[in-house]
Amino acid sequence: MRLVPFLRSAPLLLAGGLVAAGCPKSVVVDSFAAPDVSPLVASLVTATDCDDLLARLRADARTKAEAEAFRLIETYDEGGYRGGPIWYASGGLPPTAGGVPATADSAAGGAASPTTWTETNTQVPGVDEADFVENDGTHLYLLHDRSFYVLTTFPAASMAIASTTAIEGEPRAMFVANGRAAIFSELWTPTPIAADGGMGAPTPAPGYDLPYYGYGTTSTKITVLDLAGSAPTVVSERTLEAPYVDARRHGDAVRLVVGGTLLSPMSLVGEPAAWDSSGDLRSRQAYVRDVGAWLEEVRARIDAATLEDFLPSESVVVSGTKQDVAPRCGDYHLPPAGQTDSGLVTIFGFSMADPTSFDAESIVGRADVVYANDTSFYLAQGDWRWERFSGIATQETVLHRFDLAGLATSYVASGKVVGTLKDQFSIDAAGDVLRLATSEDRATAPVDVGVPGVAFVATQPVSHVVTLARSGERLAPLGASPDLAPGERLQAVRFLGDSAYVVTFRQVDPLFVVDLANPATPTVRGEVKIPGFSTYVHPLDAGHLLTIGRDVDPVTNADNGVQLSIFDVTDPANPTRLHVLSFPGWSGASWDHKAFVYEPTRGLLAIPVESYGATFESSLRLFSVSIASGIAPLGGVVHSGFFSACLDPLSPDVYGCGYPATVRRGLFVDTTVFTVSYGGVTAHSLASLASPLASIALPQPAFTWEGPYFLGLATAGSGSTGTGVVSGGTTVAATP
Repeated sequence: MRLVPFLRSAPLLLAGGLVAAGCPKSVVVDSFAAPDVSPLVASLVTATDCDDLLARLRADARTKAEAEAFRLIETYDEGGYRGGPIWYASGGLPPTAGGVPATADSAAGGAASPTTWTETNTQVPGVDEADFVENDGTHLYLLHDRSFYVLTTFPAASMAIASTTAIEGEPRAMFVANGRAAIFSELWTPTPIAADGGMGAPTPAPGYDLPYYGYGTTSTKITVLDLAGSAPTVVSERTLEAPYVDARRHGDAVRLVVGGTLLSPMSLVGEPAAWDSSGDLRSRQAYVRDVGAWLEEVRARIDAATLEDFLPSESVVVSGTKQDVAPRCGDYHLPPAGQTDSGLVTIFGFSMADPTSFDAESIVGRADVVYANDTSFYLAQGDWRWERFSGIATQETVLHRFDLAGLATSYVASGKVVGTLKDQFSIDAAGDVLRLATSEDRATAPVDVGVPGVAFVATQPVSHVVTLARSGERLAPLGASPDLAPGERLQAVRFLGDSAYVVTFRQVDPLFVVDLANPATPTVRGEVKIPGFSTYVHPLDAGHLLTIGRDVDPVTNADNGVQLSIFDVTDPANPTRLHVLSFPGWSGASWDHKAFVYEPTRGLLAIPVESYGATFESSLRLFSVSIASGIAPLGGVVHSGFFSACLDPLSPDVYGCGYPATVRRGLFVDTTVFTVSYGGVTAHSLASLASPLASIALPQPAFTWEGPYFLGLATAGSGSTGTGVVSGGTTVAATP
C-alpha cells in the first residue's frame, strides 16, 4: 500500500469572489480560464492540407499557452510552489480513479555453408526488429564505435574483419537483408547560447574565447548501404529531425519510428518569475499583469508562426547534395487542441531495394511502445495527469492503429484504456482484436493524517488483461479480466495463441494463464505461485515456457540473482514449474529480449551475465534447455582480456574499468558460439569453450548508448586479444 497526498477541495480567491475548486470548467483566475480537465480524447483528425494543418497546430498551441497562464497564476496562489503537494510513501505512480477499460472515444569448418544460425530474437515471427548486431550464418554485421563492421564468420577459425565503414553520428540499430544494410544513427546539433542566455548569435561567455552550448536538436539519419562489393557503398542518406524510437521490417519494407518535440512558439518567450531578485514573492497584482503580457506575446508569436516554426525538418542527400523535404501535410493526424503533450511521432517507411520509395505518417503525441504484426502497426502513448480540482490522478494509455500494405502505413483507428503498459510484450493483436496487459495504481480509501488542507489516499497496484475491437475509427472496449493480484506489480507478459501469460510480483511470483478464446470475456484459467519473478517469457513449444527473472527470497525479500525457469502450461487450469536454475548476478536479457538467444534445434540458451564481487565480471553464459531434464549450465565466455590494460594492479576493484567489458550478445552458427562485447568478438566451439577458435579486438569506445559513461582509461584494440571462460563458477585464463 502507498499513501499519496492530495489537496482537499478548498476555495480559491478569484476575480469574481469565492468559487469551489471542484468545478474546473467554471473556474476563472482573473482573466485566465482553467484548462480543460476532461478525459484524454483518443480520436485523431487528419489534416486536409497545409493550411488546415497550420490552423490546427496554432489552435493547439494557443490552448496550451492559455492553460499554462492559468497554471502560473494558480501556482502563485500556492505560494509560488510549482510542483504541487504530491509525495509517495513507497515509490511508483500517483493513484488513479480505477476502472478497466476506459471509454474509447559447425564449428571450425568442413561444410560449405552453415546449416543453422540464430538471428535477432523478435516478438512476432516474420517481423524483424532492429538491433546493433545481425547474423546471416556466414557474416556478422556489427555497429560499433560509429562504424559499421562486416566480419566473415564461416568457417569460424578464419573469422576476420572484411570491411569497416564510418557512420555519421551515434549508430543505434540496423537491418541487414537482401544484400543491403539500413542503419539508423543519431546526430546531435547544438544550439549556440549567447552570453546573456539568449538564443541568438553565439557570443563568447565571459572568460571564454569560444561560444558555449546548451540546447540542441537530435536527428535520426538513415544510411542505406549496398553490401554486394568488397566494401559497402552508400545507396542513400536521409535525415529526420527527431530522435530514434524503434523500427520494424516486413520483408523489404522498413518502418522507422522517430519521436521528438513538436516545436512551440511558447518556448521562445521566457515565463515571468513569481519571485523577485531577493527571493521574495512579488505582489499578486504585478505578477498577474506580467502573466497577461506573457500570454499576449505568446499568442502573437503563435499567430505569426509558420509550418516551419512548428514542424521538425527533413532532408535527403541526392547526388551528394543535401536537399530539404517539404512537409507532407495530409499525412499528419492530430487530437483535439490541447489534449496531448507537445510531441510528434512519425512512422517513416521505405524500401530496402529502393530507398527513394517511401511513405510517412505522423501523429501529434508520443510513442512509448511500438508493436507490429504482419498486417498492423500500433503506437501506444502512456498518459498520466493529476486533476488538481478533483484531487484524482489518471493513468491511461492511448493507442493508435495503422494498417500495412506494401510501404503504405495508413492510420485507421484510436482507442484508450485505463492503466499503462510495461513494454511491447504487453500488447498483441489478433485480427481486429487488440489484446493488452495493463497496470494501474488504484486509489482505495482516504487517510486523515491531521494536517490541515491535506489528506492522503492509499493506493495499490492492480493489473488486467483487456481487449478492444475496431469499430470504424474507434478501438472500442470489448472485455476485461478480473483484477490480477491486487497489490502486486506487473513484471512480464506474453500473448501466445488464445492465451496470455501474465507475471506479477510482490513477494512471490504468480504466473497467470488468461484464456482469450472469447476476447469479450478474458478469463483466468489458472495460476502458479513461486518465489521470485520472471521478467521475460519465451515459448519453447505450445505447452511450455522458458522464463528469465530474479530469484527473490519470499521471507526476507533478498535478491539472490538470476533465475531461469521452465513452466508447463499444457493444462491451463493447472500450470506448474518443472525446472528452475538460479545463480548470482544480473543479465541484460532480463530487460532486453534481443539479448536472450535461444537455439531450438539443440536446446541452447545464451545470455549475458554480470556479477559483482571482488572484481567485476561480464560473461556470455551458455545453458542446455530440456523440458524433460531441465536447465544445465554449459560454461561461458568472458572478455576481460580485451580490457586488461585498464586494470589497475593497485586497485583490482575497478568497476569503471569493468563496465565497458560488458558482453552484449551471443550468436550461434552450427556448433560455434560467437560472443560480442565492447572490446571484441570471439568464436568458440561448443565442444570446448576453453580456447577461442578466433578472436578479434575492436577499438574501445569512450562512450556508448547502451552502457554507462566511461572515462576512457582502457586501450582495448591495441593488441589485447585474450578471453577467459567460466566453467562451474571458476574463471580460467584462456589462450589468446
